[in-house]
Amino acid sequence: MGRQIKKGSLEARILRIVQSRYPVTLAEVAKELRVTEKRTELAVRNLITQGVLVAEPLSDKTYLRVTSGFMVVGTAPEQKKALKHKGPKRGKIDDYEGNMYG
Repeated sequence: MGRQIKKGSLEARILRIVQSRYPVTLAEVAKELRVTEKRTELAVRNLITQGVLVAEPLSDKTYLRVTSGFMVVGTAPEQKKALKHKGPKRGKIDDYEGNMYG
């Protein structure tokens, strides 16, 4: 069994992109994830030292490739931000005075 990676983590998102689109560079991965290139580079270095990714230097660019097996574990990340409901707000009815004035 290979390395276990938490679902929804930056490493899991990087691996999903590298698996689906090869050849891909570090800059392309960072742009697609909308994360800084430095943060992406740190995560990629971590995956390279663990043997999950390999950096293939070619003539002008360095491409990333998945090497060994890994398993994504855990549940999907929970929604942390409340949903914004669009549409008219439900408010009080102005002409209703209640039972007291009936």
